[in-house]
Amino acid sequence: MRGVNGARLAGAIRHYFNRPPIVLELALLAALLSAAVIVLMAVGSAQVLVDEGSAALPLVYLLLAAVSVPLASGISAALCRWPVSRISGVASLASMFLALALRAALAFELPGASHASCIAAYALEIVFDTLFWLSASQHLPTLELKRQTPFLAAAFGLGGIFAGFAATIFCEIFAGRDLLLLDAVFFALCFAQYRRIGRLDPPSDEGEADEVEPGILDALKATGNVVRTFPITAGIAASVLLMSALFCLQDYLAMTVYEQSFSDADELSSFMAIVYAGHQAAELLILAVCGKLILERAGPIVRNLIFPLSTCGGLLALLSWWSLPRLSSSTPTLSHCRTLFSNRSRRSTSRRFPIACRRKFASSSMVLSIPWGSPFPP
Repeated sequence: MRGVNGARLAGAIRHYFNRPPIVLELALLAALLSAAVIVLMAVGSAQVLVDEGSAALPLVYLLLAAVSVPLASGISAALCRWPVSRISGVASLASMFLALALRAALAFELPGASHASCIAAYALEIVFDTLFWLSASQHLPTLELKRQTPFLAAAFGLGGIFAGFAATIFCEIFAGRDLLLLDAVFFALCFAQYRRIGRLDPPSDEGEADEVEPGILDALKATGNVVRTFPITAGIAASVLLMSALFCLQDYLAMTVYEQSFSDADELSSFMAIVYAGHQAAELLILAVCGKLILERAGPIVRNLIFPLSTCGGLLALLSWWSLPRLSSSTPTLSHCRTLFSNRSRRSTSRRFPIACRRKFASSSMVLSIPWGSPFPP
């Protein structure tokens, strides 16, 4: 009987991973990107909380808003000139050197190094999430991408869990700030995987990225044209703004509790890695329980309502019990309701637009919405 069950389990695993080679390559890339971002977020948030305290977080959000505008505008301009795969590879390589530079800045105790680490973590999470799904939409047809989205989201989760435990073990041997060296390794692997995917399956619009975008004002005009042509983009951008504000408020409250519970940077870095690994584990659990039902069958209205309603319930629960255990158990669920359902619903809707409009909208939503939503927390 035990042998029969083992054979069934092995068959189920083989069936689950019996997917097109490009999907498996994208899944590996998703795991590596998730690992790189998780490690950077762990060390960045820990350094800010220990060096500056949670009172410095509003400044971090404001600086993130200031950085997001030129960063997203630069990505928008690059998307009009070069393929997404090339931009993503360059971004991975640049992130590797950025991680090494941040480690050197922390070693020399340069002013603002802690802030820069935290801002880089938040910014790169947004950038690589956007670039990955743009790249996936180029390599996979719309219906196939919708079918493979739960699998790719699970790969993000597995990569984050691996990174969390790897970072915890790393912190038992080295200092917490040395996680930036591990992060540089992850970004180097991301660069190599982008190159591998580009060689195995060149994107379908490799020769289309030749449009020139002169500057921010022209980007705003182009965004206005997209909104007039597709009025739903205004609603999507407004939802991104509100979700950014709500996420920053939730993040601020969580970081305040973490600061009160830990005073050592190495301990906090290790704990933050476990917290972010818990986020990814919550994503896998949600995917296993109801991900396919909600992602493939539920409409966009249902998917978009899950994050604000679950966050409202979580914040009300925290009012009754303001503690580390309650926060550690509720924050992963709330964060990945946002990642899984609201963000996926926005991408699913934007895939109905032509590829040129989709590129402009992906970057324009970052330019217009995230900077204005970030400064909301006190």
